[in-house]
Amino acid sequence: MERPGSHPRQQSCSIALRLLGAYKDGHIEITYPTVYAYSLQELSPDAPSHGDWRYDEFRISDRGHLIHEIEWAYRAQCKAFVWVIEADDIDFRWIPMQGANGN
Repeated sequence: MERPGSHPRQQSCSIALRLLGAYKDGHIEITYPTVYAYSLQELSPDAPSHGDWRYDEFRISDRGHLIHEIEWAYRAQCKAFVWVIEADDIDFRWIPMQGANGN
């Protein structure tokens, strides 16, 4: 319930992803510290998982926020999911697995 004269606050959340690297030699961690909107759209009901990261792109929203769109593909030509995340920033980190590549 809002108090008279108060301004409604815009709700936000954060999203963190940890993905196994393509060569299984480490993990990719992606964090969106402040998320304003997101959409996870299923494109193929036949795909049992989101599949592999096919491509991604960045653009700026009309509100000046970062938009990160990721398309996931299950098998060669099956578009499985599209994720669209509108956030204030993105943090990326590569975490090598211990013992990978002689480490």
